[in-house]
Amino acid sequence: MTKKTNQTIQVIRALRTAGQTVGSKVSIEDALAYMLSDRRHLCPKCNGKGFTTIMKDFYPPGLPDSGWATDMKPVNVDCSVCEGYGYTVKKMVPKTEVVDYVEES
Repeated sequence: MTKKTNQTIQVIRALRTAGQTVGSKVSIEDALAYMLSDRRHLCPKCNGKGFTTIMKDFYPPGLPDSGWATDMKPVNVDCSVCEGYGYTVKKMVPKTEVVDYVEES
């Protein structure tokens, strides 16, 4: 048995849900259109992909050089803004914050 990726599991869940609500004989395009019917706005964080890529350290802990040696690899995680759909219900824009500087005492 092969290990399924998170993205594959999401597709399977979406198709099952669409099949149960729309009907058992539904095309992939119709299922996607149904699942994203209320999500019309492109997600600004992931640009419609549904996931973001982060760098994760896979170097095993507990080794003598684990404090400074790293094994950084890219990992795809679900987008926190659109919850993995790629689209949002409401239009989202990035929030910018102004960094203020003060005198050092």
